Amino acid sequence: MPFDKMDAALEAAGRLFTQALNQAGRDCAGLALKGPVPPAVAGLLADCIVYPGQNGPEFLTLGLTRDFKGYTYPPHFRLFMIINAALLLEDLPQSPLRVEIALAQIPRALIDAHMMRIWIKYIRPTGLALVRQDKAGLESILRGLITENMALRRLAPDWIQQRFDMEQCSREWYAGGFPAAIGQPLTPDVKRINNLPMTEFVGKLITDFLAQTQMEGLRERFK
Repeated sequence: MPFDKMDAALEAAGRLFTQALNQAGRDCAGLALKGPVPPAVAGLLADCIVYPGQNGPEFLTLGLTRDFKGYTYPPHFRLFMIINAALLLEDLPQSPLRVEIALAQIPRALIDAHMMRIWIKYIRPTGLALVRQDKAGLESILRGLITENMALRRLAPDWIQQRFDMEQCSREWYAGGFPAAIGQPLTPDVKRINNLPMTEFVGKLITDFLAQTQMEGLRERFK
């Protein structure tokens, strides 16, 4: 499973987001990730859940419900939003519009990049606990995830903490299920948005979200 690949891509996103917010005059404090930004960060993110399977390439669907009978969409959706934020920055030259977009959309993407780096650390332990039917182990995993998220929230600068409900942001990474992933064949008919492979279920949710966002933007424009 490509966990190191995922972590490297998310670190690259954090560097890109830190750079953009610094250029917009914002200090990221404990959320800052310094260092050179690699090229094509959005592409690294879209590819980070793809790996060689036994019968060809596969991709990970991210997240399992608490009863392990269903798929929970927030982790995959949040990865899509991180990619979307990276694309916006990479497609825009240095300009007042880029600064405006950075201040509007990048702070949440930076938060999620950090929270996802924590989340993916627990995917392999969750899988092992499931195989062993280790209920106490699963409970310990959730406690560890929540504890790390709480520590991360304290690293956010005041301007981010005033703008976002950090508790709600972190809850999206653990409330609906466990940090787990399921490998699926990456066939030509697999849905992609911003080149990110996804299930039909998540694809519909993202498409509906984008359509709703566009409609809300039009309503604001023609008030």
